[in-house]
Amino acid sequence: MKRQNTASSKAYVVRPAFYLFLLLSAFVIPLVLGQQNATNSAIDHTKSSGNIPEGGPPCTDDTWTATSITNAPDGRMLPAAVWTGSEMIVWGGTTDRINGLNTGGRYNPSTDSWTPTSTTNAPIARFAHTAVWTGKEMIVWGGYNNGTRLNTGGRYDPSTDTWTAISITNAPDGRYSHTAIWTGTEMIVWGGSSPAGHVNTGGRYNPASDTWIATGTTDAPLGREIHTAVWTGNEMIVWGGVNNITILNTGGRYNPVTDSWTATSVSNPPDGRVWHTGFNTPDNYLNTGGRYDPSTDGWTPTSTTNAPGEREAHTAVWTGSEMIVWGGDQSASSLNTGGRYDPGTANWTATSTSGVPAARFWHTAVWTGGEMIVWGGYNRVSVFNTGAKYCAQSGSSTPTPTATPTPTATVTATATVPSSPTPTPTPSACTVNITNPGCDSVVNTQPVDFFVNLSDPTDPSSVQPTDFTVNGIPADSYMIFYLTQIVFHFNTSPVVQGLNVMHIPAGAFICSIGGTPEFTCTFTYQPSTPTPTPAPRSTPVPRLRPTPAPRS
Repeated sequence: MKRQNTASSKAYVVRPAFYLFLLLSAFVIPLVLGQQNATNSAIDHTKSSGNIPEGGPPCTDDTWTATSITNAPDGRMLPAAVWTGSEMIVWGGTTDRINGLNTGGRYNPSTDSWTPTSTTNAPIARFAHTAVWTGKEMIVWGGYNNGTRLNTGGRYDPSTDTWTAISITNAPDGRYSHTAIWTGTEMIVWGGSSPAGHVNTGGRYNPASDTWIATGTTDAPLGREIHTAVWTGNEMIVWGGVNNITILNTGGRYNPVTDSWTATSVSNPPDGRVWHTGFNTPDNYLNTGGRYDPSTDGWTPTSTTNAPGEREAHTAVWTGSEMIVWGGDQSASSLNTGGRYDPGTANWTATSTSGVPAARFWHTAVWTGGEMIVWGGYNRVSVFNTGAKYCAQSGSSTPTPTATPTPTATVTATATVPSSPTPTPTPSACTVNITNPGCDSVVNTQPVDFFVNLSDPTDPSSVQPTDFTVNGIPADSYMIFYLTQIVFHFNTSPVVQGLNVMHIPAGAFICSIGGTPEFTCTFTYQPSTPTPTPAPRSTPVPRLRPTPAPRS
């Protein structure tokens, strides 16, 4: 019988949910553009006091302006970001998809300047966390760091550059790839990957009293992660995501006043997907979507005419009249293209590529009231600390000033875009391929991370660190990406100079079409600077000692 993974060793990480908010008129219509890998992206409909960043000059529509890198945070992917009304705050993230960061920065687009966020009393490092803006503070919660699911967080006040820890009494279990929204008085977190698996639990956090109240589970949607969540003004709507290896096209509406759930319609919804706004199964990217009207519980498909190409791990923001999507990744190629979708006309318009930032994914984006700011990210080679402001004056509406905190979309961070799995010619078995290091390859450094790619999605509960060995030594931990890539990590490299053997036993991973066969392959470690062979020591020559004269 296949052993079950323990909470301490299982580290199933995928990119967190991607939120799209559309049609903020009488009600909110979330638009899902499909993507089985969402970026740390979220549609941000935070309001500012005008059509441009406060204090900033008007900009020219459909143009890009680079952001300063002076005093910018270090490069990273999967950070969380919020818009305060005058600044973008980015915090957390990762450079290696295993270890998190607890640093960040505040970017002022009016002065094109960065100010570091304090690390005094800051929450511990993390990624795949959530962040919301309350009108006064940024609240971060949950996430993942080096094998640990977190149920801690902190409140950051940019006016004083100070952090305050939030209570863990009655807080939800630690998790990542969950969602979070701000209601105006409470932050609601729901779903995600916890030590118990994919959960349908959550909690409401009140920063005024520093207290948590659990969300009800009666009629709640099926447990899931990398789903989406939006706030309508009186309900939180969650949709999509994945439960074990099942991609979902279901959802629910949660009313915090009554602590009750109502299922969303399953009539004509978009295809099931995760990390939306991209694809719904490995190597099946999407550029389709749908608009959900909670007042009628009905779905309307979005147009694909002139829509941007299929992609994943991109960002999207809501301007008040348009949704702008940008960046992302498709089939191992990073993108620097995008599009603006007008739901009133159901038309798409491409974003300019003149002066555009370098192609990237797992970046972040916020809407200022007149510009979209993108920052950070990854292109499969480097992490970025660069970004740009995209002007969308013609598509923006003047947000109504609000004296009370405005509901804010979350920006969640998530985990890796693996190489597209090679289709298996024999559908009766799930095939294995190991990269980095590849089979029969020669490496010049001693790796600690080994990438195992599967032809079909695997059941996360069927994976254990001991399923992968190098020279007979089992891995210490692992992370799962896309359900089709497992990264096994060794605290100390098991690699020796010369030939090394990687092994996976038969049935180690349970895929959607069956178990994996036994797999063994080798690679060679040859240091880039050969260790000099010490010269043989010469055999010492015995010293001739004079023969003592006989005694007389």
